[in-house]
Amino acid sequence: MIKKGFTLIETLMVMSIIGILISYGIFKHNYFVKLQNGVDYKFCNNSIVNIINNSKQYCRENNITGSLKFNKGSGTIVLSCSGIPIYRYSIPSNFRFTYINAYDSIILIDNLGFTTSACTIKYLDRMEEEHVLSLCVGTAHVQIK
Repeated sequence: MIKKGFTLIETLMVMSIIGILISYGIFKHNYFVKLQNGVDYKFCNNSIVNIINNSKQYCRENNITGSLKFNKGSGTIVLSCSGIPIYRYSIPSNFRFTYINAYDSIILIDNLGFTTSACTIKYLDRMEEEHVLSLCVGTAHVQIK
């Protein structure tokens, strides 16, 4: 007698194996998304601190005033001196600025490399977690909270 097709048990076994493989794949995918997000937000924090500090140093070394403009829509930070863009940084995709308490989202830097006002910068990462950076006046210090 020649048998054509699969039995119910064979079909259920194959479907359960496929289900296990799919659930494992989804678990690993979520793990890698969280891992990538963690790396990206740490890189973003450090990059924002670096552009602020590099901007201060640039203004101090060249004895000129500058301004750091935070653009919420495009997620960019631009150092401009005399209207000429010097440095530019874009936050990672799917990150977005939520709060910048500087007037017009601009931080002014004098020719000695000091900022004239304190500022708090908040942004959301891909997992909708909020990250906060504070710019202190007088100490010329940027702090990641």
